[in-house]
Amino acid sequence: MSKLFVFGIENLDKVLGKSLAPGTLLVVAGHPGSGKTTLASTMCYANAVNGRKCLYISFQEHRDKLYAYMKRLGIDLESVEKSGLLLFVKFPLISKHEVVEHTINSISEVLANFKPDIIVVDSVTPLLKAVESDVAARAFIQNFFAELPRLVNGLAILIAEIPIGKESIDLGDIEFVSDIVFILKHRIEHGFLIRELEVRKARGSSIHTVQIPFTFVEKKGLVFFTPIILEEIPEIREEFIKLPCKKLSSYFNSIRKGEVVYIAYPADARPANILMLLLSIAKLNNFKALIISYKYSPKDMKTFIKNQLLTHGIDEEKIDKIINEHIVIRSLNPSSLPLTQLMMQELEIVNEVKPDIVIFHGVGTYSIENEFIWKRDLLNQLLYLRSLGVTVVRMGAINELYEYNVLMADTILRFNLEKINSKDAEYTLYVWRRGMEKPAILNQRDIDDCISDCIEILKNA
Repeated sequence: MSKLFVFGIENLDKVLGKSLAPGTLLVVAGHPGSGKTTLASTMCYANAVNGRKCLYISFQEHRDKLYAYMKRLGIDLESVEKSGLLLFVKFPLISKHEVVEHTINSISEVLANFKPDIIVVDSVTPLLKAVESDVAARAFIQNFFAELPRLVNGLAILIAEIPIGKESIDLGDIEFVSDIVFILKHRIEHGFLIRELEVRKARGSSIHTVQIPFTFVEKKGLVFFTPIILEEIPEIREEFIKLPCKKLSSYFNSIRKGEVVYIAYPADARPANILMLLLSIAKLNNFKALIISYKYSPKDMKTFIKNQLLTHGIDEEKIDKIINEHIVIRSLNPSSLPLTQLMMQELEIVNEVKPDIVIFHGVGTYSIENEFIWKRDLLNQLLYLRSLGVTVVRMGAINELYEYNVLMADTILRFNLEKINSKDAEYTLYVWRRGMEKPAILNQRDIDDCISDCIEILKNA
């Protein structure tokens, strides 16, 4: 048998799947409640669905309790058990040295009768603890487990407990001869429960990151947020995007796919017509635009856009047609997830929608607890979107992160409010694009003309 085994988790299979060749020994270690059993059960199920027999040996988990929990995560262990592809065997918790050899012999007997392709031992810690003072017995157990991949000619998954307060495992030769070592961790950070998989070893795979955040999702199971790190800077596409505004076009004719546009404005004076410019770009170029808002629900965003277009005399039926053909709106609460998971979830939405332009609305609303991580993750997100040829528009209020947003942008549009008398104020628009000798400043009349150009395109849709 040469076909690779699977994790049954999309992002793990992408980055580490090459490590799961027959003959692989995988150690999954971690603190209590960190997700070890869930990961092992997921792998057992995913491979059983593919026709590979899995033997699950437990010293701690009860069958009915485990099956019920996994079913809530969308993993039906009972179904593969009924098909004969899963055998769950529970042994008594080992506490005495003299019963260890009997337990090993019993495991060997089950192996010989069931002939699995995968074996999960949950966990090896009780056996090793029962003989911790007997060097010879401990070596015997370690060698037995180290040989499990060869005995099943497949995949062996050993679960090991790490006591609370410790970060290392003590498995002796098992850890040394293992092909993959995962450490599952969880901690509280800024009020969030952070779960991470630390990859200590993964033979056969190129590891770009050793820490992978994950979470449990009902009906979906384990979801891993594999950070995307590109070794090389992708080229910006040669495909050009036409601009609807004549005044902007006089400074630069177009922008290219994969570039980043940053639109900034005062926190207390947000121009209402910015989305008209973006919507008309989508219409003019026959693009699909994805709006990810950190501030408003999809329904509220759609209502806001419709109301703006209605004030400019565009027919409601035509507005609905434009929105349905060119816009997909999603919203995310940036305070509901750790920042890395938030950005990975955004990329999952992008991969689902496959837009030409993605507009991040309200980028100044989330708080940055760790600026280094934010800068790292944002850079990698923008480079990944560039590799897809997706143009990015980031729009938000001017705040303390303004300078870094500017550094990441190819084009900058910054609205400023200028007081003209004691009662009135007008917008000016600072415009800069990579390659321009110096920035340009558009006055209120220029901005109004630009919006008129955009509305004309939408009216003629």
